[in-house]
Amino acid sequence: MASAARKIMIAMDGSKHAEHVFDWYVKYFYRDNDFVVVIYCTEHGALLSTPVPCSDPTFISKLATEEEVEITKLLKHYQNKFYEAKQQHPNMKGSVQRLAGRKPGPLIVDQAHDQNIDLILTGARGMSTLRRTVTGSVSTYIMQNSRVPVLIVRLVE
Repeated sequence: MASAARKIMIAMDGSKHAEHVFDWYVKYFYRDNDFVVVIYCTEHGALLSTPVPCSDPTFISKLATEEEVEITKLLKHYQNKFYEAKQQHPNMKGSVQRLAGRKPGPLIVDQAHDQNIDLILTGARGMSTLRRTVTGSVSTYIMQNSRVPVLIVRLVE
C-alpha cells in the first residue's frame, strides 16, 4: 500500500547546519512522493548592521545590490541541491521559496501553517545559553510556536 504524500518544509539559512539538514533529509528521511518546500528567509543584515549615515543613497544602494547578489547565489545553490536530490529520488516534488518581510522564526511558522505543511525540518547551531537568551534562536522559536511537528537535525562536528 502506498503511503500518503507528506509535505515537508526545510528551513535554510545559508549555514553549514542548514546544508546538513537538507542532506540528512535526502539520505535518511525522504519517502517517495514527498513534497518538499525549501524555504529561505532573507534578512538584509548588512543594511541593518552597517553603521553608515543614511545621507549617501549610492552607498546604501550598493550595499543592497551586493546583498541581493549573495541571496541570488544562495537561492541558485539551493535550487541546484534540490535538482541533484531529484536525480536520486525522481518522485520528489517541491519548490525552493524565498520569503522576506519579517523575522525568520515567525515567518517560517506562519508559512508552515498557510502551506499546510506536515513537518518542519530545521537545524540548530548549538549557541551558548547566553547568546540564545540575548539573540534568540530561530529553531527554538519554531519548536515552541509551530502548530505542526518540528524535527531539529543537529550537525555533530
